[in-house]
Amino acid sequence: MSNFYHNIFYYYRGAQESDKNRERQLEDNTTKALINTLEYGGRKVRNGFLEWIGVEKPENIRFELQKKTIGKGRIERKSKRVLLALVPAEGKATPLVESGKQESRPDAWIYGDDFAVLIESKVVGYLDADQMRYHFQKLTIGEKRFPVCEERTWAELHAFFKSLTPELTENSRWIVNQFMRYLEYCNMTDFTGFEKEIFDFFFIHDSEESKKWVKETIKSFAEETSQSLKAVEPFYEDYDVGSLSLKKMQTKEEENHAWAAFGPKDSKYRNYAHQTIILNSQGIEVLVNVELKSAVDRLKEKVLRDKQTFVEIIRNLKPEASMVVQLQERKQIQASLYSYHQVFAIEVDYLKKDELGEHGFDYLVTMLQKIPLPYFTVKAKISRSAVLSMKDQKKQLVEKVIHIMTEFHSMVRYINE
Repeated sequence: MSNFYHNIFYYYRGAQESDKNRERQLEDNTTKALINTLEYGGRKVRNGFLEWIGVEKPENIRFELQKKTIGKGRIERKSKRVLLALVPAEGKATPLVESGKQESRPDAWIYGDDFAVLIESKVVGYLDADQMRYHFQKLTIGEKRFPVCEERTWAELHAFFKSLTPELTENSRWIVNQFMRYLEYCNMTDFTGFEKEIFDFFFIHDSEESKKWVKETIKSFAEETSQSLKAVEPFYEDYDVGSLSLKKMQTKEEENHAWAAFGPKDSKYRNYAHQTIILNSQGIEVLVNVELKSAVDRLKEKVLRDKQTFVEIIRNLKPEASMVVQLQERKQIQASLYSYHQVFAIEVDYLKKDELGEHGFDYLVTMLQKIPLPYFTVKAKISRSAVLSMKDQKKQLVEKVIHIMTEFHSMVRYINE
């Protein structure tokens, strides 16, 4: 599994602190990591970043961390002044929060011959309105040139650096990659892909940092998938990420996978046929999920009333991955805790065969009616090797998953309507 502390920017957090202190430490460390990357990453990195935020042809670039000011003389003659806010994705384009602060200390300054950039970093939550007001005033001294206000997310910064790396020398690329990896470890980027170490986690279970990284990665993948899915099928209003508790592990079986479910808002999606994505050591599974009694009863009734449509939906599936129809029995161990026992599993391709398929469907329908607590799924598997071979998982993997989920929606709709 990845050792986070091999990254030059990752830091040892020490004893547990309050959330506020931990947030402040992360902000300070992330800002310092950015400034170090710009300072030692080479001219293309420094100039590319400044041009990205609107500073053209910067010369004689200097850096300062956590100074109230770089001095009136260094600001008043600059024709280009930028107030740059670096924020988490959820903090962008949101109302500023009033705090009543009477002074401000910027997180960093970047300045040169004819420009000054004041940086305010937020890794959690929203910008402070009073603090930003004082920052703004610091840049308006002298000839009263009003600064330009720029806002970028850490995810956008990560994407910018990623686009820059092909142009860099080996040394510059190394330090930029270290900073990009640091942002990924701190869960400050959009979905960038599943790596070998994420799949390995499910049989290693090695650290709290790894758990958080894995869970946040599937959460960002679920967000990416959800945006595309609900544009195609409005039924999938929201998603829910579960499993992979960050609490002390009771049994290894509890954390052998992570999942994200897609359906109506709130927990009511569980009462309907919906779709789930499962991440485990072997790869990714996409499945029609019919588990709770209300959803199962609806399926039983539909199959009794209209078995032919049920058969046709499964036979009309066009698998781009291995697809399996599966029936399990749930046995209650205690309140809200069940064990699962496989009863039936057959590949969709076999159910498409005339005689063999008829026997398979007959057995499936019979067992569905007879088992007290059945759990029905139609499942597609994408192997870890297939996932890791994709050059652009954000595009290719999401497109593949959406294609499967769109195929599966005919079964979801049949059961729910």
